[in-house]
Parts: sequence; structure tokens; C-alpha cells
Amino acid sequence: MKTNILGTMIDNITKDYALKTLLTFINSEKTHTIYTPNAEICMEAYKNKEFQKALNEGSLVIPDGQGVVLASKILKTPLTEKVAGFKLILSLFESKNPVSIYLFGSKPEVIEKAVSIIKNKYSEITIVGYRNGYFEESDIPLIISDINKSKAQFLLVGLGAPKQELFIHKYKTSLFCNVIMGVGGSIDVIANEVKRVPEVFITLSLEWFYRLIMQPKRLKRMLNIPIFLLICIKKRLFK
Repeated sequence: MKTNILGTMIDNITKDYALKTLLTFINSEKTHTIYTPNAEICMEAYKNKEFQKALNEGSLVIPDGQGVVLASKILKTPLTEKVAGFKLILSLFESKNPVSIYLFGSKPEVIEKAVSIIKNKYSEITIVGYRNGYFEESDIPLIISDINKSKAQFLLVGLGAPKQELFIHKYKTSLFCNVIMGVGGSIDVIANEVKRVPEVFITLSLEWFYRLIMQPKRLKRMLNIPIFLLICIKKRLFK
């Protein structure tokens, strides 16, 4: 079942169901796409209809942020719970299901560190290829060829939103992976280049505050969150 958040259609699912769906996708015969919009991304999609179209054509679109859950409650179409994209990836890694993956994104030294950590920590995960996120348009055919040659089941694209979603949407028919997922900064977190939000902040729904403390330059981007919620309130009152 989908929930409409200012035109972006979010799957109303639990964490457990998201993992089961991901595993089903990995073992299927076709290509599936997974997107993880938070409040900032939903706000950007509200302004950018090309981006919103890409999100809405995803096979699974999960509510990656408490702001999205709060917006759903404001709009009287409540989502069951937040389903964090990073935790979904970790749940897969920890499930001990054999999966071959290709990592695409981040800085060269960061992605190499992430690859090393995954290899040492998760024995059931086979990394069949990786590439940093710095490229020109002319490099894309070679990147796609390398991904396809790897025969990866699961492609993690960490180029940041909306670049990663638009890339996936444009090239998904050229890629032979079973699952392609936009993972934002997850590669940096795996590599321990960016600290995970402490559980106390998550419990109090203050992830945004922790990220602001750690990265003050995010302030301008985070101003989109209250604007996003105000638009939801307006839509609820005057629909």
C-alpha cells in the first residue's frame, strides 16, 4: 500500500517486510529499484517533478526519516514506521544470505575502505566490483559495462540525491543487476568516515539535530524540513 506525501508515493511497510522484499528482489529474474526518500528528498521531489517521477517508478520506496513519518501523520495517512535505508543494508549483510554486490559512489579512498570493511566483517557478502563516484558523462558506458561484467546481484549507488535516483532511473534498463538501490552516504558510514547517529538521538527523533551538530554546513538544506512540514499542514487544512 502506498502513502502520498506531497506527490511522492511511499510504501507503507515495516523494517522486516522491507528486508523480506529486498531478499525476494535479489533472488528474482528482473531488475528492481529501491529508493529511500527522507523529508529533504520529498521536498526536493515536490519542487522537481522529473525527480518525483523517478522516485514514483521505484519498485520499493521506503520512508527513510522521521520527518516523512511525521508528514504522513499530518496528512492523516500515517506510515507504520521509519525504515532507514542504511539499516536495511546492514540487515541484509547480517542476514547471512549469500549476495554479490557492486559498490558505486563516494571518494576513491573511502570506497576502498568500505570494501575492505565489508570483506572482513561479512563473510556471506561477495564484492564483485566497485567504483568511486567521480566520473564524466562519457565514462558512463564503461561504468555500466563494468557493472554488468561483474554479474552483481545488488548494486549500491551512493551518488547523493537526486543524482543517484536520476542515474538509476535513466540506466536501469541497461543494468543487469537484480536490485539497484540509491544509498546516499551509506558507503561513507560503512567506511567509518561519517559517524552513525547515536541511538538516543534516533529514539528521540532528533537525527536531524545530531547531523546539524556534526555538519553545520547542512543548515541550509535542513531548512527544507520545516518548510516541507508546513506545506503538509497547509495541504491538510485547505485540501
